[in-house]
Amino acid sequence: MSTMFHLHSKCTSLISLAAIGIALLIPTVSADVIATEHYTIQIENPGFRMAAETHTGIALPAAPDIGLSFLGSPAASSTRLSHAENTAEYHVANRSGHTALVRLTTASHIIKLTVTLENGRTGNISMRTGSPGPAYGLGDLGAWEKNANLASEQRTYAIENNGGGKRWLSSFLIFPQQRAAGACFERQHGEVSIGPDYYQMANGSASEQTFYYFIGSMEEIYAVWRETRIAEGYPGVAPKMDGFELGFETWDLLRWNTTAATCQEAIQGFLDHGYKIRWAVTGSGFWQAQGTTASFGLYDFGKYPETKTPLPPDFGNWCAERNIRWMIGQRTNFVKVGGPHSSKPGESGARIFDTSPNAQEGLDKNYFLKDEKNNAVELVSKTFPTVPCYLLDGNVPGAAGWFKELYDIWGVDGVKEDTMMATPDHTIFNAPMRAIAESGDLVMARCGAYSSPGTLTRINDTFGAKSMTLRCPINYLQYAASGAPNVYSDTAGFGGMDDVAFTMRHAWLLALTAGMAVSDSPWNRGWSDEEQAKLKKAIGFHYALGPYLYSCAVDSFNTGYPHTMTPLPIAFPDDSNTYNLASSTTRQFQWMIGSSLLAAPLLHDNYSKTSLMNIYLPEGRWILFDTGEVFEGPKTLTDFAMPLEQTPVFVGGKGILLLRNTKNDHLYAEVYSVSKDDQKTSFYLKGGEDVIIIENRLKSDGIKNAFVRDNTNGTIIPHRIDEKRKAVIFMPEENRNYTVFCN
Repeated sequence: MSTMFHLHSKCTSLISLAAIGIALLIPTVSADVIATEHYTIQIENPGFRMAAETHTGIALPAAPDIGLSFLGSPAASSTRLSHAENTAEYHVANRSGHTALVRLTTASHIIKLTVTLENGRTGNISMRTGSPGPAYGLGDLGAWEKNANLASEQRTYAIENNGGGKRWLSSFLIFPQQRAAGACFERQHGEVSIGPDYYQMANGSASEQTFYYFIGSMEEIYAVWRETRIAEGYPGVAPKMDGFELGFETWDLLRWNTTAATCQEAIQGFLDHGYKIRWAVTGSGFWQAQGTTASFGLYDFGKYPETKTPLPPDFGNWCAERNIRWMIGQRTNFVKVGGPHSSKPGESGARIFDTSPNAQEGLDKNYFLKDEKNNAVELVSKTFPTVPCYLLDGNVPGAAGWFKELYDIWGVDGVKEDTMMATPDHTIFNAPMRAIAESGDLVMARCGAYSSPGTLTRINDTFGAKSMTLRCPINYLQYAASGAPNVYSDTAGFGGMDDVAFTMRHAWLLALTAGMAVSDSPWNRGWSDEEQAKLKKAIGFHYALGPYLYSCAVDSFNTGYPHTMTPLPIAFPDDSNTYNLASSTTRQFQWMIGSSLLAAPLLHDNYSKTSLMNIYLPEGRWILFDTGEVFEGPKTLTDFAMPLEQTPVFVGGKGILLLRNTKNDHLYAEVYSVSKDDQKTSFYLKGGEDVIIIENRLKSDGIKNAFVRDNTNGTIIPHRIDEKRKAVIFMPEENRNYTVFCN
């Protein structure tokens, strides 16, 4: 695909010159027009103000006054130095007389703008456009607003890991209405400003900075965002099916009372009640007294009896026998040398921390984060450990591999990473966690930048009901918009298992996402059999949906598009009704799961008093999963009844599901008559290599005279019709191709 462009001097509008295809080799007059196959760029002066337009309209509007700024001053003038193939170079002077070189490179759906300050200077560099409309993303930075649409109010977001609620960070913002996006990569000093006035990316202290802009369909944008992340050193990790199974965490039930005996008793209780636990996190106190998660291999054998040093404790064998992955809490901070250290020196009863066993080795190998004077940075967590620590710098060659070798001493199956230290460099976490994940172990990531280094990406502690009705779903959606859709938060009913209504609404929220886990149990809280059956239905639906979710995650990994959880503005970019649904005003938190399910959990703040909610259905036919009730969108269902026991999803889109029987684990497909056109979906099975392909040719003809053909051998295979739910159901086999059609 050609990426050559043509340059023009310009004194008239962008639209009138977008189609010109003759390059004029003359200095800039008032603007350059750069025409490519996919878009046209305009650079206007003064200000070096950039705009971009496609055949459908303006993707990135020019800022009205300031475009490029550096060293505290806006650009005043520019001269084009050269152009060749897909690259143009400019010499730019700002109002203070400082100069910079700008290299503008185009490729399919990407604009890459690199600014290099001249004369060895270092300082702030920023690039501004007009506001491109509704905006979503920024990871944790965008999670704490009242509206997932970050363009609703002008704000500046510092790209900083604060050790608390902002630990998975991204500069990526997507503008669905305009078919555009932007991102920049930096290790510190980054900022993104967005709102109704303008869109700006900045680095507060750099000699060179590259700004990326992406233009195209949603699928095209996420594909090139994925390619760009990989090229910049931030690849994701291939998902593991175990991460989409039901998990168990100790904290809500056991707090610090975590021993092999208490953990086994709690997990066995769920197994005895028919819950299929497949991973378990023991996050508290598995290390020896005065140790930390970096006391590699030094288990508290009073809590977890040893077998044979240095093998893991008996608890690991107990989990393995039950097909459960044992995961531990893990941090990348090392208590500094010279210990033991006290959190409150000289005070009676102050907590004591020993020096981490490998701290000196890390210092000797220069594996820890350093400051400008080349000294190891010492940081103190507000939570744990509350004494000076060094931080592993995963960007240093060899550091990630060294940490992986230390982690292996624990002899476990995975980690829940939870480093809680404000750090001046937010990019140091990806490589160590990615090394663990790529070795085959399961990673639940918390800290990171630009991509997720784990199968699951955990948002900050939600404390159950306190954030279920706003922050938690917005946090989820911003992760997904940023390209990390395999989200996780806390265990079902966290902090409120005695409240049936809260626990059920919370459980359904988790059931419609990648990660779901339990801790406290309904039988501990006196739930009736009927109430327990409702919870088991929600968790059972997540189990049934597991293969579908995993396949979506594989698709997300391969394409960059957030299939596992697609915010509605991204799934339906032309539908303005979707832009502000996820907000404190409407509290309609909805998303697509793959191409065939619309999730609509009840998450408004009156959840304890009513089962009524508003649901928006985009264009198309939608079928309520449990009842088979049919709706035609676009339509808002006002005061729609969503009882605690009802599955809050609608089938639509392609109308093709791959589910798992909760009793015998057999896979089965459900195909619905919802689309006007033929549709096809490929489902990736565990491991990502085996595939089932299903084509839906039912169109809008219904299911009464439906047949299922195995295209591998041309035979018609058995199926059944669920008339109530309006589904054609059959049992597919791996590596086969099926077509569902009406005679």
